[in-house]
Amino acid sequence: MKLIKNGSKWLTAFCLFFSYTVIQADIIDANEAYENQNYESAFEQYLELAQLGNSQARYNVAVMYLKGQGTLIDYGKAYGWAQLVDYENNADLINLVDEIEKKLTKEELDEAKTAAEVVKNNFGDDAIYSKLAPISYQAKDPSDNKKEFNIQIINRPAPRYPMSEYRRGTQGWVRVGFEVYPDGSARNIYVIESVPAGIFDEVTLEAVERFKFKASFAEGVEPYPVSARQTIQYELPVNDEKKLTKLYQQHLEKLEKLAHKGHPDAQYYYALAASSQSLVNRYVKLDDVAVNDWLLKAAQNGNLDAQYQLGQNILSGKGCKVEKQKGIDWIVYAADKGHPKAARKAYHLLTKNQHLNNTNLTPEHWLKQAADQGDPESQLDYAHFLAFNGSETDKVRIEKYLEQYLEERDKSVKYYQVKAQLYRLENNEKKAQKELKKANKLAKKLGWEV
Repeated sequence: MKLIKNGSKWLTAFCLFFSYTVIQADIIDANEAYENQNYESAFEQYLELAQLGNSQARYNVAVMYLKGQGTLIDYGKAYGWAQLVDYENNADLINLVDEIEKKLTKEELDEAKTAAEVVKNNFGDDAIYSKLAPISYQAKDPSDNKKEFNIQIINRPAPRYPMSEYRRGTQGWVRVGFEVYPDGSARNIYVIESVPAGIFDEVTLEAVERFKFKASFAEGVEPYPVSARQTIQYELPVNDEKKLTKLYQQHLEKLEKLAHKGHPDAQYYYALAASSQSLVNRYVKLDDVAVNDWLLKAAQNGNLDAQYQLGQNILSGKGCKVEKQKGIDWIVYAADKGHPKAARKAYHLLTKNQHLNNTNLTPEHWLKQAADQGDPESQLDYAHFLAFNGSETDKVRIEKYLEQYLEERDKSVKYYQVKAQLYRLENNEKKAQKELKKANKLAKKLGWEV
């Protein structure tokens, strides 16, 4: 009896394209743990993914319950998970349902069927669709799913081309994520993907910080920061004007092949790349519904970025019906598995929607987690939280987070605000006012409302 495996050899070639900031436990890690006979770890990871509706993990969990690998033998649970496997589209798999039925007496089989019903009710396709999958919205009246907000870009300064890369003829692109604040400013900017890795990151962050949007919200909706993405390409007028376009096409083709083979990271990046508003439009354009389908596949394969982005899309109704609880559940799930940006988002969401919190953890727990995991924006956010909600005894912690923030980012409006509050905790109003002047001066330069 075998486990389904999607070859880990794909990972080596794929990593050439991306630099990762999040350690992800996904189907590939589970497979490697099993191959190394680390059965307890493999079983734990397979079970988590099976409970997200991952087809491969369902089969593997059934096998391990049947063999007692990493867990006690349990024919009832093995029988339950085995019944959720799609054998028609996986003809090379052993039909575990038949195998288990041959092993059991009639009484034992009756007990197994009862246990299997519990598994099906909790983690079958219907349950997974209800709890986790975005509902593609196809209502006749679009106003039934009216979006809470509308974002329009009104000023997009071009980034400066690094002179050293200009001389070398380097071309590439950077995809960033950020939040559009009600005043139209772009804040909390981070790099999602860059090719070549790291070359154009700094100039991209500088440029996006100067972007200006018009943000409008539906009647009765209190304005809030809205998540957005942008792809910025760096192309030179060289002899072969289609050089960058060809590179992107090759990049996309490799992503698509790996995505169809079940690679979680490829599924995530393909969803983002094939829905981009830039180069890729010349080849393929995925609509929002198709993007969510790929994000769901990647999320069920354990990709934390996909889980986070899927939650964002469900919250905003992008390609699907707005379901706040489901969107928050995906974001909190990714945060719990170690995704710092999801943790920061969980903090902001649960601060406003405490009634949607399905855990006993406070919103502040997620912000601290993100800060401690090294996310610079979260370090600054948590320093800000402690400065305005903590006590004088928190000064050392605040200074530590500010120092960590400056290792990755330049001084910002919020940084100066936190410094001002630090001085106030020390009863030094003169220095506090000095820092506030710096904050206001920088905010005015960026066109921000403070």
